[in-house]
Amino acid sequence: MSPQFALLLLASGHQFVASDAATASAKRNRDTAGVGTPPGWAPKPLGHSGGGHPSALADALQHGLDTVVKFGIITDLHYADAPTEGTRYYRDSLPKARDAVHDINAVGADFMIELGDFKDMPDSSEHCAETDPASDLCINKTLGFLEEIERTAFEGFHGPRYHVLGNHDVDVLTQAQALTVEKNTNDPNHPISSGNMSEGYYSFGFPFVAPVGPGTALVKRPALRFIVLNADYTDEDLPWSDLLGPNANAQGMSWKKPNVPTKQLTWLASELDQARKIAQHVVVFIHYRLDGGADGPISPPPSAWVNDCTLQNAAVVRALLEEWPGLVLATFSGHDHVPQPAYTKVDHGKPLYFTHHGAIEGAYSEGNNAYSVVSILSDCSIVVRGWANQANVTILGSPNCTLGLTDAQPAPVVV
Repeated sequence: MSPQFALLLLASGHQFVASDAATASAKRNRDTAGVGTPPGWAPKPLGHSGGGHPSALADALQHGLDTVVKFGIITDLHYADAPTEGTRYYRDSLPKARDAVHDINAVGADFMIELGDFKDMPDSSEHCAETDPASDLCINKTLGFLEEIERTAFEGFHGPRYHVLGNHDVDVLTQAQALTVEKNTNDPNHPISSGNMSEGYYSFGFPFVAPVGPGTALVKRPALRFIVLNADYTDEDLPWSDLLGPNANAQGMSWKKPNVPTKQLTWLASELDQARKIAQHVVVFIHYRLDGGADGPISPPPSAWVNDCTLQNAAVVRALLEEWPGLVLATFSGHDHVPQPAYTKVDHGKPLYFTHHGAIEGAYSEGNNAYSVVSILSDCSIVVRGWANQANVTILGSPNCTLGLTDAQPAPVVV
């Protein structure tokens, strides 16, 4: 074991895994539409803090490891100007998001991403009691929730910002309607390199680099490729919309049955192949768990709840992600608000499958929130520094895995 690995293992306040299956966190929740909170979980008491301890990262940096990237994550805010329902404090999501943005700014994160369910529409009476398609009143009201949290909270982040579509983003909206408000950064200094922004899937490289000279195709190759997937589709590739409406079930739309559609699977395979050819490593963001299901890597077999929160065609996606050992470092998901297990890491060469705690759960006044800053180090180790209900986690890099920025070379061809 290298000295760096030993330091990471000994870092206080962190969980870690080296080569066998691991789990973290010990509670479950509901994810919705209309599903009750399972027994056994309650919001944290006043003053609770589950994170903000950077000791593992500090130790690593003092002993020769560089931080290649650090990015902020928050998920499942479910913001709505609506009364509390059970453990869901809808109005509290605005101050929770503002706190997250403040702290993630303070540590100088390179970018910030929210992993879906940015808003909610909990009042079914505004939806004509779910017997008719969403009314204009309902659509405009829920668009207002999206606009408010985007404008008054998320736009406060000082760097590039990204979104992932979740089921509640389309509970009464179409994907196009949600994506008109959920703005992803795409400018000359922070370019989206591939995908289809209008359909909610895309990729970008990091470090953000521009061509070396005008009129040339030479770039410094980013060490990492970040891939965002949109799994709000049926198993027949029909995009979800108005998920709470009367026609959703008849069309095969259900929060328990998300799928990455065929078009995106083909694109994902191409993205991974391109990354492999230029020796990049990959990180994937998606709203739904990827590690559940009968043939998933969780051991012992997961609960029915975890399977409900898992992508329906997760096995197909995992097969792509695991085709070239060591290529994909990690995936980050939401959807399962209090995940058990919180992550799965089977062995070196396979991705870390990480599920982030949802921010909606619990009262802000009692110290509840959930967000993190993830640092990926030059030896491919991953350090999750969590705040409030989000636990700290450290995952060791695979042997001989290194990350860095190479010299200028021809840019890859994106097809």
